[in-house]
Amino acid sequence: MPSRSANRPPSSPDLTAYDLLAPHLSGGKDSAVMMAVFIEAAQAADMDERVNSYYASLGVLSWPPVVFDGIRYPGVSELAALQSAAFGVPADRHVEVGRHPDANDGPEFIALQEQVWETLKKDPRKEPEMTRHSGLALRDGCTDHN
Repeated sequence: MPSRSANRPPSSPDLTAYDLLAPHLSGGKDSAVMMAVFIEAAQAADMDERVNSYYASLGVLSWPPVVFDGIRYPGVSELAALQSAAFGVPADRHVEVGRHPDANDGPEFIALQEQVWETLKKDPRKEPEMTRHSGLALRDGCTDHN
């Protein structure tokens, strides 16, 4: 028989036992909720100075910044950095990590990025036929290739 109630959450880890507290941010809503809980716990333990957030980039597969109708929307890398700043983590304690060529490295990166985009144009990730069989409706902007 467990010593704690099934309705009671497990106890939190002792944050004072860690030299580094490193939450991963993806720029999405789940990251924002996680970061709110994480920062609250770090502040309660007086350990918020040990928080260093990071974003694990997927390189050319990460959603880039987009300009639509004259409005610039940030990519996921920038969203993760904005999330980190919104929760009080200084910019020098947020890093982007990844195993991909850096965008500033020149032609190899640009060629790889163009190759990925051309492939995605030719071979969409989700075919409408699969969508119809699953019972899901096509989303706005999706075309039927039949």
